[in-house]
Amino acid sequence: MLKPSVYLLLSAALLTTACQPKEAVNQASAPAASAATPSAAPTAAAASAPAPFTTPKPDDLLAQFNWYRARAEHDLAGATPAQADALSVQFRADIDELLKPLARREQKVLDNYYDYWTYDEKTDTHHPKPEIEKRVAKLAAADLEYWYVGEGMAEVRPQADYYWKLFGKHVSPDYADFLRIEAEQNKTLVFNDAAIVISWAQLGKYVMDWEGFLQRHAKSKLATRARCLYGNYASAYLLGANNTPVRDYDTKVLQPEVKAEWQRLRQQHPESPVAKLTLQAEAMEKEDEASVAKLLAPLNLPDASVCNLAAVGI
Repeated sequence: MLKPSVYLLLSAALLTTACQPKEAVNQASAPAASAATPSAAPTAAAASAPAPFTTPKPDDLLAQFNWYRARAEHDLAGATPAQADALSVQFRADIDELLKPLARREQKVLDNYYDYWTYDEKTDTHHPKPEIEKRVAKLAAADLEYWYVGEGMAEVRPQADYYWKLFGKHVSPDYADFLRIEAEQNKTLVFNDAAIVISWAQLGKYVMDWEGFLQRHAKSKLATRARCLYGNYASAYLLGANNTPVRDYDTKVLQPEVKAEWQRLRQQHPESPVAKLTLQAEAMEKEDEASVAKLLAPLNLPDASVCNLAAVGI
């Protein structure tokens, strides 16, 4: 994971923007006595430059999450969009590092999710049991949450819109678009126990979200990461999952809900590459490795190794 010293560079840039007042421009012609006289009031540019962030980093692990956020908010106050882009990447890397020791500390809870949460079938929601409510509240105070990932396990992560709320108004348009889509999609678990656990229509929307991003921001630094996410959802949309097949296991007939969704996508997005591929997917007689590769080839998706690297950070 690359960790450029963005904060240091940005702070240095912000601290060197002061310029001298008109009265002190021609110092060579000024009286000698004036050299010892304090300069006139600083310019607006200098006055607006934020002071260095000097708050000491706390020892408490959860408090460090808030410290990093406060530092980012401080640096964003005077950042250009390009600087904010770099800050967002560095900030995410810092948070990812902090999450590692926190995950180790919470390992018992994360590995035994059902021991600490109850499930409400009517609302399809999980609720913490009394013995863990205080821990949930402490995480929430740092904008963190326990997030169920399936099969009785969970992880600690920033809240779904964490990065969007912090950086969305400051970064470049492509970064803002990425964070907005990510925030929306992070609200819902997509895969669980080798199954797709959202509707086919919602999965189709996720595909279109990333397809649209790639069309709008083809040259973005985030294009590879976006294409990996696009490929992940497009593959599931066209091929299903082990426990959510697009065809009936016995008859091999296309599931009615899948057929209806593919027809909807073709009608609403006739120029979409994935929409066009649904016709080929309907005609597939087998789903061996060669057939799948041939189906997905027009999407020009990155190799898994590339996506693993892209997943390190945005």
